[in-house]
Amino acid sequence: MTFRRASVATQLTLSTVVLAVLTTIVILTVTTLQAVAMARTTGERYLETIRESIIPSLAKGVWTSDETQVRLLTRGLLAFETIQAAAVVKGHTILAHAGNLKKLDSARFIQSEVPLTVTRGKIVQRVAVLKIAQGCPWEITVSSPALWTELVFQAIQVIAIVLAVYLLALRIVARPLVTLSLDLDRTDPAHPVPEALRRSMLIRDSRNELDLVRRAVGGSLLRIGEEMNRREHTEQILSDSLAEKEVLLREVHHRVKNNLQIVISMLSLQKSTITDHETAGLITESQKRIHSMALVHELIYRSDTLRVINLVDYLRELQHNIVDGGKEAHIARSIVCAGEEPCVGLDSAIACGLIVTELMTNSAKHTFPPGQRGEIVIEISNTDGDVIAISVRDNGTGCPEFETTETVRRGEMLGLQIIDSLCEQLGAETSFVNGNPGCRFTFSFTPSDADSGPTNEDE
Repeated sequence: MTFRRASVATQLTLSTVVLAVLTTIVILTVTTLQAVAMARTTGERYLETIRESIIPSLAKGVWTSDETQVRLLTRGLLAFETIQAAAVVKGHTILAHAGNLKKLDSARFIQSEVPLTVTRGKIVQRVAVLKIAQGCPWEITVSSPALWTELVFQAIQVIAIVLAVYLLALRIVARPLVTLSLDLDRTDPAHPVPEALRRSMLIRDSRNELDLVRRAVGGSLLRIGEEMNRREHTEQILSDSLAEKEVLLREVHHRVKNNLQIVISMLSLQKSTITDHETAGLITESQKRIHSMALVHELIYRSDTLRVINLVDYLRELQHNIVDGGKEAHIARSIVCAGEEPCVGLDSAIACGLIVTELMTNSAKHTFPPGQRGEIVIEISNTDGDVIAISVRDNGTGCPEFETTETVRRGEMLGLQIIDSLCEQLGAETSFVNGNPGCRFTFSFTPSDADSGPTNEDE
């Protein structure tokens, strides 16, 4: 079995062994080098101590021929752990020695010679030489019990770490990987084999748990790819169907707009045969109402979304078709929007258009004497949360038919009845101010979730 085919627990254990051995070697090397350096420093320190404290007494003993003192001081040098042998030599005569004299001539030891001198007045006289053999720092370190204790401690640590890694790898990595591969393989409906048989087949085919997971993941990815292809195909079908329905819906709005335009044209033909101005005026008002509804359908099929239309764009285009360009050319028209331009759905747009149509028609008809210049302004506010407020105001002489808001609510004229009914349909709150000059009618409502939506610019 190659290393790659071995189990995860075995691979991790072998890797840990190699790492632990390398770490131990590095630690022991560093420790040994530090010990050698320390031994060398200790030997130098011992020599310095000997020069300062023992050499003067030893030189004096040689000068006074005090053999006992010379022998005692020479033997006392062995108390320093780095010194292996020492001898006091005068000429070719060894006055005293300590340790094995052969070490004084061996290359395995560091040899040092310290002259023994005495001072007589201004004369310094050399009386003997102290030869010292110091142990090599490397041999001192290797023979140190502390080093071997450290080596045994490191070996015990390596064995403990390897055992812990093997047990943890077996429990935390290897077994969960086998379980994961079985769980992934279980999801394949094309292989409904028993649990025990599947486990034996997987483990017999590969001893490496990662191979088991790799094969199981590969099968799962293959099934996921097939499922994604099926979903993409389904999504494409749904997208094509949605696009087809969108085209059909735009065609419906287009045809509704065309049919309403036909109705407007038929009313124009009918109006051309009527000589009574009052009746003709009623037909004209009906044409404006129908046009406001047709314009909604036109904007719907022209917009990017079939769900909502921009209310500001709709009312801006509507107001230019409400006021008669010939008879009422002296009346200026404008629209003002405070806040974000709101969007509403089909039902709310038609209701708002009809209300604004009635209000502007009444303003142009009742508040401006013939030939008097004036202005009709539509104000749209969308700053109070989701509430949309629409005001229609003018600077004419006032509208006596709109005495109070209650008059509007009673609906004593057809236009008022339409306004009241549509405001009730929207759930709108209304207010009316009648003055001289000018009057203002305001209605505010909250569009339903189906009506509200982003503007075309946002999309």
